[in-house]
Amino acid sequence: MTDRAHDAEMRAENQQQQLEHLRSQQQLAVEEFRQQAEAEKRLMEAKLDQLEARVREQHEL
Repeated sequence: MTDRAHDAEMRAENQQQQLEHLRSQQQLAVEEFRQQAEAEKRLMEAKLDQLEARVREQHEL
């Protein structure tokens, strides 16, 4: 194998490894975002429940 072919193969392998690393980081970021969104959703649902309870209490008065 010539030096140029070997260099090209090494660059291709390096690029493949970088791509796999970036995909892994992207998956982690997506999962973190999903978890954060779920936590915020639960918080908003709890606030909504509180507001609905207040409205019911006011209508009972």
